Amino acid sequence: MRNDCHVHHAPFDFDYGGALDTDYGVKCLQLWLRNLEQEYDAIVFNFGLHDIGCAIGSYEESVSSVDYHKNLDIIKNVLLSTGSEIGFILTTPVPYSKYKNFLVTLYNKIAQKVMSQHPKVTVLDLYKKVIDRCGIPPYNNCSITLKGARNLHYNNVGSKYLAKAVSNFMKRLLLRHQKRQSSRNQHENSKLTQTKKTNNETSIVCTNQSGKTVGVCPDGTTCSRQAHSVTGFGCCLLRDAVLCNDSYHCCPRDCVCDPLCNRKRCHCQVIKT
Repeated sequence: MRNDCHVHHAPFDFDYGGALDTDYGVKCLQLWLRNLEQEYDAIVFNFGLHDIGCAIGSYEESVSSVDYHKNLDIIKNVLLSTGSEIGFILTTPVPYSKYKNFLVTLYNKIAQKVMSQHPKVTVLDLYKKVIDRCGIPPYNNCSITLKGARNLHYNNVGSKYLAKAVSNFMKRLLLRHQKRQSSRNQHENSKLTQTKKTNNETSIVCTNQSGKTVGVCPDGTTCSRQAHSVTGFGCCLLRDAVLCNDSYHCCPRDCVCDPLCNRKRCHCQVIKT
């Protein structure tokens, strides 16, 4: 995609994935969309592995199939409201567990149903792409996967194999968006411009110690440090928040952070007066 477009990863995080499960997606989607203050030609999204509780080291991620359906429908419609071309990618297999992989197929069917309902969203079936090369789980070894117990990821060959499919998928979405853009009238474009100006007026500019702007946060939130962010910053969803030393959590302004706060857990202690 190097010569075709600029690509932005899911918000802040470049290591752990950022978006987590659909419960987090519903809560944080508006923040993610506004953070970079940009209009996107195409948005590609996926949820699934975190929703079935498959994330290694997860301590609170698991969403029922009923809630997964409901959450995906909400996320889909919010993304469609941006005017971008939207695409969904089906979850890849879980190679080491027959039961977990059964859940993947179940949640993929739910996703396909949600995306097929009007207004429809185009779907890329990466699950089938992997099955075509590796077979149906469980399996211990495949030419495109990383070796190791409970590993969900892919080696260089596998990454390129899947990236090619995703790249072609995004190109189709971008072409469709360009055709749709050309048919919009001037009145609609004026409305979009005015909406963007209104959003800019209610944003908080976040700067680093050198005074350089590293991003923006919506009004009513607080610029915060984020250890797993490319820019080193994130947005706490509280006004005038107290930032914790773990560079991950924040607390309400009338509280202090537990000194033992870490990525997995943190408590806010009310200040007694």
